[in-house]
Order: sequence, then C-alpha cells, then structure tokens
Amino acid sequence: MPGVQIASLAGGAYPALVSLLEAVVARDASGVGRAIEISMRDQVQGLLAPSLAVEAAGGERLRAGETLLGGAVPAYGIYRCADGKQMALAALEPKFWQAFCERVGHPEFLGRGLERGASGEAMREALSTLFAEQSQAAW
Repeated sequence: MPGVQIASLAGGAYPALVSLLEAVVARDASGVGRAIEISMRDQVQGLLAPSLAVEAAGGERLRAGETLLGGAVPAYGIYRCADGKQMALAALEPKFWQAFCERVGHPEFLGRGLERGASGEAMREALSTLFAEQSQAAW
C-alpha cells in the first residue's frame, strides 16, 4: 500500500487543475471550449520513481504496515471481500471514520480507526470479518 493518497492528490486534483487551466487559456485564445477527462490511474504510474530512487541510493526502504498511509492503522487498509476481491478503506479523518462506522452499523468501532499494536490488530481483524461478509460489489 502506498504511503500517500496517490489517486486523490496526484492522480486527480493536480492533473484536473492543470488541464482546466490549459483549457481556459486555449478557450481565451480560440474562443472554443473543450471537455476534460482525467484518468487517475494513468496519472499516478510515474509516482513510484521517488521510492525507487531512495531504495536504489541505499536509503531506507518503506516497509508495508509501518506508516500511517502504508497500512499501520485499521482505518486505512485493504480488506478482502466475500467474493475474494478487495476493498480499500481510507477513513483517516474522524468525520470519515464516524460516517463509515455509522453506515456499517458498528458504533463500537468509533475511536478505534487509528489504533496500533494489539488493539489495532484486533480492530483490523474485526474489519476483515466485516468486509468478508459481502461481495465487493455490495460494498
């Protein structure tokens, strides 16, 4: 799991802003507008370069499960569904974690999304059990 919200930040917001500004400049010059389409996946592929460069230069390798955005907390992880497919949960902010807990009917999960250690593992196991109850499409 990457240690940054790749699709949200670098794959969506930045390319959309650049494309929008480009379209405005072109419209001002030509008088013709245009549609903008952004493929988040296409935008993020080159973002592995910094991590690969640090490792190649002998720097410390980012280890899965040891960083906030790399799987260290239950609220930001990948979970297997009943059909064997996976579901990403990215509810780091309290309002998103609260909305998730309410929507899935588990108010007892409130306040536990950022736990680490044994309590974090227990929460992750509870989430694994929850996600395994339904298919990815149902989630």
